[in-house]
Amino acid sequence: EVEWPALILLHCVADLVKDLNDDNISNMDGLGPSSLPPEWPISDLAPFQSFADAPAPDTSTSTTQTNTQEQGLLLRCNTFDLALMVWLGWDTDKTDIDLHVKEPSGNEVYYNNRNSDIGGNLSRDFTQGYGPEVYMLKDVGGEEKAGTYHIYAKYFASHQDSLLTGATSAVLWTFEKKRCGKNRKSVEFHNIRLDMHKEKKEVG
Repeated sequence: EVEWPALILLHCVADLVKDLNDDNISNMDGLGPSSLPPEWPISDLAPFQSFADAPAPDTSTSTTQTNTQEQGLLLRCNTFDLALMVWLGWDTDKTDIDLHVKEPSGNEVYYNNRNSDIGGNLSRDFTQGYGPEVYMLKDVGGEEKAGTYHIYAKYFASHQDSLLTGATSAVLWTFEKKRCGKNRKSVEFHNIRLDMHKEKKEVG
């Protein structure tokens, strides 16, 4: 349940790197594409892709390099395309912070209403601390997705043994595809402090 949001975030970062690389290609002044940062960390991710059922690998240098690239790329979804992603994490254990996203229709996506009619989806509800909780909305047409999205963090409960822990700090990251000009991604970061049970704050 943690690996899935991590892969979502990695895909979002890869999209941002692609946008930056596309901008830099026209200003490279004779430098080749190899001078650009990689969009996808192929060699770093290869060890996490299981090939237990695959035939024994060829140990030659060229074949080993090809296998490493294939393993890393198997974790990438080529059809990944989000209109909006919201990521919530916080810094205390045994604490339940909930992500709420109110869509333009007024429908509110949260732990008890995880899927919406326009394709919004919320990940697992973490009740014992840290998160992350992630809302994502695929970019698959539809005028009903256009409009303002309101993002909230709610301090649902604390299971701490002591009240001396103090307030919880939460961070929200939003990745949004902008419709003006090229379909570029924008990133915003929000930090908030929550210390009252059932407290719900709008953060974006």
